[in-house]
Amino acid sequence: MIFAALLVLRILLHLFHLYRLQRRNPSEKLRNLTLVRVEAPIPPFSFFNRVFLHFPRNSDPADIEQIISHESVHIRQFHSLDILV
Repeated sequence: MIFAALLVLRILLHLFHLYRLQRRNPSEKLRNLTLVRVEAPIPPFSFFNRVFLHFPRNSDPADIEQIISHESVHIRQFHSLDILV
């Protein structure tokens, strides 16, 4: 019982972190997803229909598009549900 409660607490903390990350960074609608431009240098990831991505100053637009395309596949395959389950 305690272990299950700790797991639920961990999930809630991660969801709260995602909420704060989205609220503190600019976002824009892009096709069927929301692109969150994270200021901190983090690896790109997606969660449901949101892609969290750091844009370095000298980023190549082709690289950014490839990352967004890759994360879009995760979104279409409902990878976020795999993570939660």
